[in-house]
Amino acid sequence: MKISGIVIKFFMSVIIVMAAGKLFSADQPEAEKKISFSWEALDWAVRYKIEIRDIHDKTVFQEEVEISTVEFKLPPGKYKIRIGVINKFEKFVGWSDWAATEILEKKSVTGYLFNLGISLYAGMPYYQYLTPWKSPFNDSFVGYTAKIGFNFGNFIFFRPSDTLKYTGILSYFGMEIEGGQTLFAGKKFSSKINMDKNEVLFGGNFFARTNFNFPINFIYRMGGGLAMSDFTYHTKDLVGRNITLTTNDPYYKTGLSAEYNFLRFFLVEAGAEYMVIQYISKPLKSLRYFLMAGVRI
Repeated sequence: MKISGIVIKFFMSVIIVMAAGKLFSADQPEAEKKISFSWEALDWAVRYKIEIRDIHDKTVFQEEVEISTVEFKLPPGKYKIRIGVINKFEKFVGWSDWAATEILEKKSVTGYLFNLGISLYAGMPYYQYLTPWKSPFNDSFVGYTAKIGFNFGNFIFFRPSDTLKYTGILSYFGMEIEGGQTLFAGKKFSSKINMDKNEVLFGGNFFARTNFNFPINFIYRMGGGLAMSDFTYHTKDLVGRNITLTTNDPYYKTGLSAEYNFLRFFLVEAGAEYMVIQYISKPLKSLRYFLMAGVRI
């Protein structure tokens, strides 16, 4: 027999924090680490039976109480609960329907700091100029790049509460801010003149990332920004008369990379991008290879 008049209310009075794959309480006394369930009392009931099962349909809690509240300890997860009623004649009347519920983690500030989905990278790029810019310049020989990014699905802005989580398609997308500097040695125009190039980039990227269960994932990235270039002409016959021309131009790029994650927080990324700097005279096209290391928190 089922009792349909019992309404189950859920109250969570425990704070649980996840860190380094382990659960621990947030500096609370032992008595405060409990979870409380309550339901509407029935006037003719003298006792209640409580049964809780996990997602594998295994009974994880059973108890008999005289009031319409019960406290227990269970780890975060999905459960179902039902309440049985015993009347004043000490007769078991029947069970309520199963009610689904979920115990959620309520993270402290410390917990959020390790689950923001923010990535910090630093590394070295290598540029291979394409025709027609391959003629005046050699490929890059010194450079560095750095970026900071976040995943839409993990970033705290997209998780306004513990009960409202965006775990769908946003988990695969993110945004980055990127900057760097690269030096290029010029080829000689003649026996007297050659030209070097110093390039500073600052911009942003959108990316889509796979979400495999193993440490290697792939990233498609597209973005753009501002390229600040200094062209320095060197002459051998006029000492001290080097001439530097500066230009600021938009750039855009797209590419693929592979990311290897290890020890939970650390990662290495390697990839290649097709990049175009939109100079007024002619677009500067290049292939940009990069190797970066970083952390994700």
